[in-house]
Amino acid sequence: MEHLQTAADPSPFHPGERAVQAAAGVRDEAEQRGRRMLNADLNPQQVAFFGALPFLITGHVDSDGQPWAGLLAGEPGFVDIDAHGRHCTIAWERGANPAQPDARPGDAIGLLGIDLASRRRNRLNGAVLRTATGHLRVAIQQGFGNCPKYITGRAWPAAALTGSFRPTTQAGLSDAARALAQRSDTFFIATASGAAAADPATQYGAWGADVSHRGGEPGFLQAEGDTLRFADFPGNNLFNTLGNIARHPPCGILLPDFAGGDMLQLSARAAVLPTGTGREVVLDVLATRHWRRIGTAQA
Repeated sequence: MEHLQTAADPSPFHPGERAVQAAAGVRDEAEQRGRRMLNADLNPQQVAFFGALPFLITGHVDSDGQPWAGLLAGEPGFVDIDAHGRHCTIAWERGANPAQPDARPGDAIGLLGIDLASRRRNRLNGAVLRTATGHLRVAIQQGFGNCPKYITGRAWPAAALTGSFRPTTQAGLSDAARALAQRSDTFFIATASGAAAADPATQYGAWGADVSHRGGEPGFLQAEGDTLRFADFPGNNLFNTLGNIARHPPCGILLPDFAGGDMLQLSARAAVLPTGTGREVVLDVLATRHWRRIGTAQA
């Protein structure tokens, strides 16, 4: 989602989102829902929810326009939203986190808070104000909840997914990533709205960044060669992810191995294709970044 709107375009959706909504026949429904949901005024329940989380999923765009999905983890309270719900401070101190975002001041950022045990999730989109080692300050521009559909309930395995990790990178979809994808019931996808004309009245950049959850029974994410594909299951009909892909095909995938503790980041280009019953997303994987805990055997 774009994080700024103009007086001439008061819709909370950018042209890519509106086009996908129209093609799906839900344009009016999405606009009415979006105007109610998509704003920067977080309620006390949302603020408390983020304050109790032990991890966040992040989405940001690097200097080449490639979105990346990442992870930040810490003790509950490491995410602090101010009393007005307009700024978020993230300070992670417990060990090293695999797949940390390399965000810069002025960058757009998407944040997904998800409690896997209760299957509750909320999203924030905004812009990075300040960065430091283990610290982000974010101006919140949109916040909204999502339904628990397709979330596999589980405890957060903090011991497995925090600590000291070392990344290795290879072109395409690695064998380890292919095997994990085919047995996974959960992954996260980061997308961006693409470059747009900058608003001279603001300090923020022209990109919008978003990250969202995808889930299903093991096997819902299919892998063949360097290609991944998954069906677009019915959701809230806002089409934030697909709308971003329509404008900017590069995307980032985060595949956590909840049992083994590895974390896989994939860079990809996405396409949305019609099927007999709906749509599927096809990902051409460009590279695999494999985060392994230091001291474990190399796959």
